[in-house]
Amino acid sequence: MRQRLNFTLSLFATGLMLPIFSVPALAQSRGVNYISDIGGQAEVNGNRAYVGDFVRGTDELLVRSGGNVGIVCNNETRERRFPAGTYTVGDYCTESSSSRTRRRRGPSREVNGTVPYVISPRETALLPGMVPTLSWNPVAGAQTYQVQVYANPTQPLWTETVSGTSVAYDGPPLEPGVRYLIEVRSDTGLSSNALGAAVGFRLLLPSEAEPILAEAEALRAAGLNEDVTAIALALLYSNSPTVAGPNPLTLTQAALAVLKDRIEAGTDNGLLYVLQGDLYLSIGLTPEAQALYRQGLALATESGQLQGQAGAWDGLSLLAQERGDIETAIAQTQQALALYDVLGDPEQVAALAERLDFLENQR
Repeated sequence: MRQRLNFTLSLFATGLMLPIFSVPALAQSRGVNYISDIGGQAEVNGNRAYVGDFVRGTDELLVRSGGNVGIVCNNETRERRFPAGTYTVGDYCTESSSSRTRRRRGPSREVNGTVPYVISPRETALLPGMVPTLSWNPVAGAQTYQVQVYANPTQPLWTETVSGTSVAYDGPPLEPGVRYLIEVRSDTGLSSNALGAAVGFRLLLPSEAEPILAEAEALRAAGLNEDVTAIALALLYSNSPTVAGPNPLTLTQAALAVLKDRIEAGTDNGLLYVLQGDLYLSIGLTPEAQALYRQGLALATESGQLQGQAGAWDGLSLLAQERGDIETAIAQTQQALALYDVLGDPEQVAALAERLDFLENQR
């Protein structure tokens, strides 16, 4: 059980009690407020609250007698504790968007299983000194794959031929700040570049990585719920700023890895699956995203976690739209919209209503 040390109690000038604060410093929550801990029973806008739920400034938090709730605010560097009572989140946390869509950018192209498309590292920044393991989609009939990494398209830096679908890079040292591209070719003549330009990765400069590593260390040391730690780290890695340029990259692979580790450890929190699905979708890995959304939906439905259900339907509707299945996209958008309406999230309701209008015009 997490220990809470040196609690302090603040008071309004009116004499009303403010929530207590815990001392350990936390990394910034990257633009969203989220529930980090629930003791007893709590509700947000009349719906049962779950660890990991995102909360907006206008949301009403009800903590029932004997309970307490922790929230990491996007404008704080600590966990804020709420004892029994009723609160408007915006009185304690600055307004932030709970919209997952805001954090999701659509795929530049949809992958398919007929080519050895790159799975990792794919459109991601990597921490300095990291030696990447390259992996790709297997294709029917292929016995071997030629893998190339290059910074100059006319001059491969490294070439390796393997029989499996992954290989550790063991070529010349990789330089921070350089964008490297990957191509995988099967012995059946198929290329990972068949669907468009090559994908790749970039090592962060030490100066870029240092503040991110410091925030990650603070998060891990804070003793938060394991699911929340994974969500917080994924938000940190996937939203950390990088040097501006035509192909800005964040630590998407690190975010995917921390969520994967928590999922493999046996979490039943559907939000982790949905967030991982969002990340896969952001780099164009639609088959992987669909599998995660479906798993997240099943778990969230079983537990009654409305935010996980809404996020999963939202993601599935985008995938249906991407493949041109308009009727399915409409039905799934309606499911997501109805759930966000129940959750009291007008931002998401408005965004999905706009998408629904667009889809209905495509019939």
